[in-house]
Amino acid sequence: MALTIARHCVAQGADGLSPLQAALLHAPERVRIADAPTGAGKTFAFQRAVMQGQRVLFIVPTRRLAQNIAAGLIRDLTTSAHWPREKAESKVEIWSSDRTVQLLSEDIKNIAGHRIRQIRDLDPTREGGEMIIAVPEVISHLLLRPRLDAGQAATGVFDLLRQFDHIVFDEFHTIEARGFGLAALCARLASAENPDGSRFGRAKVSFLSATPLDIQPVLERLGVPAPEIAPLRESLTGQGRPVHGDVSLSFTDRETLAQVVEDQIVAIAAEVEARRQVVLIYNRLGDLIREMPDLIQAFAQAGIPAEQVLVINSIADSGKEGIRALGYRTGRSRNPDDFSVLVATASVEVGVTFREANLMLMEPGFAPMNFLQRYGRAARRGADGRVIVRHDPYIMGRNPWIRDLLKWALEQDGERVDIQQLTERLSAATQKAFEDRGEDNPRFFGALPNRAVYTAGLYWNALMGHKSNRGPRYEHLRNHQPPSAGAIRNWLHQVRAMEQDRLFGANARRWCERFERQAYVLRDIAQRVRVVQGDGNVIEVDPAFLERETTILDLPMLEGPQGQPEVRLQDELEDHLRDQRQLAQRLVTVYFPHTGDSAQLSAGEGLVDAWCRALRGRRGPSAMAWDDYPEAMAAAEKLVRLTGLVPSDDDTLSLAASHCVL
Repeated sequence: MALTIARHCVAQGADGLSPLQAALLHAPERVRIADAPTGAGKTFAFQRAVMQGQRVLFIVPTRRLAQNIAAGLIRDLTTSAHWPREKAESKVEIWSSDRTVQLLSEDIKNIAGHRIRQIRDLDPTREGGEMIIAVPEVISHLLLRPRLDAGQAATGVFDLLRQFDHIVFDEFHTIEARGFGLAALCARLASAENPDGSRFGRAKVSFLSATPLDIQPVLERLGVPAPEIAPLRESLTGQGRPVHGDVSLSFTDRETLAQVVEDQIVAIAAEVEARRQVVLIYNRLGDLIREMPDLIQAFAQAGIPAEQVLVINSIADSGKEGIRALGYRTGRSRNPDDFSVLVATASVEVGVTFREANLMLMEPGFAPMNFLQRYGRAARRGADGRVIVRHDPYIMGRNPWIRDLLKWALEQDGERVDIQQLTERLSAATQKAFEDRGEDNPRFFGALPNRAVYTAGLYWNALMGHKSNRGPRYEHLRNHQPPSAGAIRNWLHQVRAMEQDRLFGANARRWCERFERQAYVLRDIAQRVRVVQGDGNVIEVDPAFLERETTILDLPMLEGPQGQPEVRLQDELEDHLRDQRQLAQRLVTVYFPHTGDSAQLSAGEGLVDAWCRALRGRRGPSAMAWDDYPEAMAAAEKLVRLTGLVPSDDDTLSLAASHCVL
């Protein structure tokens, strides 16, 4: 069973830009929400801005994507804009942990000070635009930095708005509700108007995605006026600049992706022989690791040596460049364009482009947006291609949308359909919520949870309390704060009423401090276990993965150089895989405002409800606290329920872990 997703293009104006690209550069609104298919050139619009002498702050979710965009931009600036390479490299900067390590090796010790200077200029000795590509934690860390240096103490969010023409949040569908505060801050202040009619800076704030979430209601609740928001959508055409060629989409129920490779080995060899790439994308990292021996063997029999295979996933990318025992390559600093076969997990879904990947073998992902992001990596720039999707009863059972997709695909067997039909089918489950928005609105893949309104309020309070925001800057933040910032502040004040109590005071104070610290953690990044493999290669692995997929946690646990848990192996991680993965549930230690006793609860969707039930338990100190301080206890419950943030030991660990991406 196969259908063809027909070739599609975007219109191209005399300036070479598509309508959406032009709107991203010239639309008068200070906030833009852009929806365009993968490969439509959303990033290119800001590359053009750099060529026109503008400054761009481009915020991306992963370090690998930052590297990918920087490499592509430097290449295009030298080849298309004919900039000298030295100039291009001096006008593009990455802000991530990898770059931090490099700067430290160059004896630059004050990284925050170095980056604050770069906010004003990357290279003032050369004319031309500039782009800083950063992960969000770096930006947030600068705004909430613990140390203020002389001459830079006042540098903050208003400087971002003043020094950049564009602040871009790429792949914004990946922003978690708890991490929306940074984006909300930029959008709110960019759209704010002072009583004298003046505005803050010149930056326009853009949100980009091929699988957009509906974020406008949250932005409006945070005070961004609707007329200041421009929803932008790229229209697809039959003529113009090609985005994708004809793509044959088929499905298979083979037991493993390695078996699909064996079925397609002749086609794979032909693609490699033609100097094109082949991409495999797994749902689960454990399955990828287990099947690597079979994959390498199959590739070898087809004349594809292991050194032409690059493995991309969160664990492999956490280590330095390496060659595994089977001969394949790993390491996030490796350029995917240098390899013939890429074997990956969801790590490649967000924005990473490949050289020429016209044959893709993939599992469907866990949500419709995963599917579309994966599919969109193949057959770009008008080339024809094939995408083969493996499914099995387990995948089908847990993901009803795949069953619906298969049913639809069967109905289209042998037909040509357009990409909008596939997109609408994939987003069908969420479209009912948006039916009253009209047909011209984007095909949303969900909505940003309302709790982002309150987490943004918490983040705003952290900014107002930071030492860099004194005097007029504090007044500006206070005057334009969203209502949720005041609500969060008021509820915290109510909880602090218990601080004067002899029995509850110390616990209430610590709980409020823990709650406020959560503003510093933009996403759930659990502290990883440092695994030192037999060859000395160090990787960082989620403990839940180790418990579910391996026996490594049965080994003695040591303390790593940064105080993190560490395990030392005589061999490689692959040698410790279980035959079958086992269920593993992450537990977190949570705290309460009225007692020093903690509790261990399961992390996940039920955490907030479980914490609230525990808070409302009417025994011991809890009963006394509810009797003596009912408003304070109710305020604590509101803070947790409305933000979804539960003070726990994971907060400290997540803060430490997030610093690893700085």
